[in-house]
Amino acid sequence: MAEIECPICSERLVFPQGEPDVFECPECVADLNWSGKHITGVKTNRNYLFAAGENFTSSFNPELFCDAINFANEVIDNDKRVLSELGSSSSNTVTEEAIIGQMDFNNNFRGFSTAFFAISLVCGVIFLMTVQDLAICLCMIPSLLALAISWGGGDRTEDLQLAQHVGGSYREGNGSGFIPESSVYTAYRWKNDTFTFRAFKSIGENHSLRLSHFFYGGGDHGSPSQGYTWALKDKKAILDQPAYDSRISTPVHNFERKDLLEDFEYILEIKNQLKKKIGVCLPIRIEFGSSQKKPKNIRKILQSDPELSELWKKLEEGE
Repeated sequence: MAEIECPICSERLVFPQGEPDVFECPECVADLNWSGKHITGVKTNRNYLFAAGENFTSSFNPELFCDAINFANEVIDNDKRVLSELGSSSSNTVTEEAIIGQMDFNNNFRGFSTAFFAISLVCGVIFLMTVQDLAICLCMIPSLLALAISWGGGDRTEDLQLAQHVGGSYREGNGSGFIPESSVYTAYRWKNDTFTFRAFKSIGENHSLRLSHFFYGGGDHGSPSQGYTWALKDKKAILDQPAYDSRISTPVHNFERKDLLEDFEYILEIKNQLKKKIGVCLPIRIEFGSSQKKPKNIRKILQSDPELSELWKKLEEGE
């Protein structure tokens, strides 16, 4: 048997180890989804979900589930945000009219792409009898691309039903980062009265930040970008899978000395601001090996430059 605490009322409960089920708290009548090892969901007038997996204990502190639910309520009711240092959060209102408009556009585009594909197919057959295979490819590829995009938008029927059910609109949002005035890192998304956590973990001396340099050329129509993606990890696993916003952007440069100084000073500033706000000094490890634009002999550069070497040391320190 496993002794746990109800995240809603803090009642002490005993659940069977290794036997998944949904139990009702006798004190507050909340439904508790028990995986056999952990609570993975709580249902009251709202639905709170804790994403389970192999690394559950690396992403969640079960003793903080009550704090997690209080945070979720603050997000939904008062639009509470995470810290901007290595974090972001957003929320918006979804209306029935907007969903219908998007569905109409998707249907119209799907009809256009289907007709475009049919015309391209006919032209392809004609070209097959007259010219080379390359012409067929040139004819078919744009229509196939349009067809794939038109069917990749997803079905929003459930969103429309939800908006109609709750009076014409609902709110949704997402976020990841450190909670103000605490050492807790969280990652989440929510829609109306369902709040799903990917992580809710107290950060301590066993955690560190791993930064990996990136460079994107931008292609034919985009602009190049450069910086560092980051991941928060303990000694065993990454706490939360990096998302698009898990990055520190820097100016595009060629790793001249002044550029590396600016990068390291900027990252050190972020580290120091986090230390002030969450009370934890996170060691930072920077990797360049996987970048498309990595500096040559970075270790020799650091060793030969006292100022760069000192900055690197301050980044790696955990105090």
